[in-house]
Amino acid sequence: MKGGQLYRVTYILMSHGIFIFSFLCGIPLVPILLISHRFQQSYFAFFYELCQKVWDKGYAHARRAVLARLNDVESQDPSLKSRGLVRMLEVGAAYGPNLEFVGRPVEYWKVEPNPAFEPTFQKNLAANPKVKMERAFCAFGENMHMLPDGHFDVVLLTYVLCSAKDCPKLVSECKRVLKKGGVLLTCEHVGHKKGTLARFLQDIFAPFATNFTCGCYMNRDSAEVIKSSGFARIDLQEVLIDIPFMYNRHIFGVATA
Repeated sequence: MKGGQLYRVTYILMSHGIFIFSFLCGIPLVPILLISHRFQQSYFAFFYELCQKVWDKGYAHARRAVLARLNDVESQDPSLKSRGLVRMLEVGAAYGPNLEFVGRPVEYWKVEPNPAFEPTFQKNLAANPKVKMERAFCAFGENMHMLPDGHFDVVLLTYVLCSAKDCPKLVSECKRVLKKGGVLLTCEHVGHKKGTLARFLQDIFAPFATNFTCGCYMNRDSAEVIKSSGFARIDLQEVLIDIPFMYNRHIFGVATA
């Protein structure tokens, strides 16, 4: 086995080991997680950030590819266009892992329901001066009534549909707030193809795993939700990344309103 292959196999095995260890450590916390939503939010914020850092190489590939498309967007707002800005809304911003990949100036809005992410988000925001914070809302993406129709050039939606309470409603809201011709930039981990052993195992573990992840389902078919949401044009790609198989099938791309 060549050095590169050995490293890859070792990395995958270690990733599975870390995931299983974290999962087992969380089992004694299940009673508290079930009765305390605030504790569940704090636990998920810690666990999500830890996993993202451990599996950074895989997740960063999808995030970087999606946000590279931001450079092709031109604002429809004359004032923003004259300053080289685009107005972008991030739905489910979490602790701000996407911010480092924003390579152009943006007027940034965010919607995020979990306040436990905020301290780390502020650090990541401060690290990228190209991201100019405009407004922030502690809310769910399924109900963005506070945002007007056709207001944004870009909506950024990454690793959110897995935990959405109503996926079609959330994507519909993203489409509503986009300007005509605006783009939804998205990447999501999705369920494996039905009929495979990986999907069978996902379907077994998913209901229990949601207790640790604020409702994140490892077996959601999020690509189908996006494809059926009425966008004028959709360009989605699929990739398998080197993380535990329960979460290693990802889709990423662009949907144009």
